[in-house]
Amino acid sequence: MSTRASIRFVDEYGDTIYVYRHSDGYPSGDILKDLRMVIDTSYNRWSGAEMGQVVARFFGLTFQPSDRLQDYEVTNGIHGDEDYHYFVKWDDETKKYIIGYDEQDED
Repeated sequence: MSTRASIRFVDEYGDTIYVYRHSDGYPSGDILKDLRMVIDTSYNRWSGAEMGQVVARFFGLTFQPSDRLQDYEVTNGIHGDEDYHYFVKWDDETKKYIIGYDEQDED
């Protein structure tokens, strides 16, 4: 079974861009590494309200031209079948992006 995941990119106003990953969503996999790569290479380039630029860079850095299906896709919200929910938030106090995740509660 696939380990699905969602990523919420949230600016300081609460505006959110959602990204979905259909498989390999474990924290030990690529998602946190990919998010850190984007934030590290974007340091001091953009701030909170420019979250769309961060997301564009995220897709640019993770795009694999030889793959028909990419690891990530834009989506319209949380699907509900995700095992992990990741986030990238702008922290207005520290003026930095914060990365983290929450494991979905199992009922």
